[in-house]
Amino acid sequence: MEKREYNRKLLDPIHVTDIQVIDRFMTLARYGTVLNASATGLLIEVQRNDLSPEFQHNELTLDAVQGDDVMMKVVEMSLEIDGKIVRTHETAQGNYEIAIDFAANAPAYWRECFAELLPQRGELSHIQHAHLN
Repeated sequence: MEKREYNRKLLDPIHVTDIQVIDRFMTLARYGTVLNASATGLLIEVQRNDLSPEFQHNELTLDAVQGDDVMMKVVEMSLEIDGKIVRTHETAQGNYEIAIDFAANAPAYWRECFAELLPQRGELSHIQHAHLN
């Protein structure tokens, strides 16, 4: 088994929108939540009702897009990123986890900085709580 080069970082909720499968010219999902991240990629949870109709009505399965290139917007950072779907999994709750590795052309220093800038679990809620007091 391959050893993980970068540790995963558990995050405060970070959202992505408009997850597009580039070569198929189609939307995979309207919204998703980043569960964790590392300098190699993201793990995104997508609710079933946020999948495009092709996936909701089982015309396509998520297995069909494994290995495909995708792009999406990270809402809180107003940033578009791209990568490759490396794994998909349906959870017991009926949602989907989609693992996306960053694009191979993204420099390592950029990927490391991006992962570092994402807020760790509790970081945003701590800041929001401080502003309320």
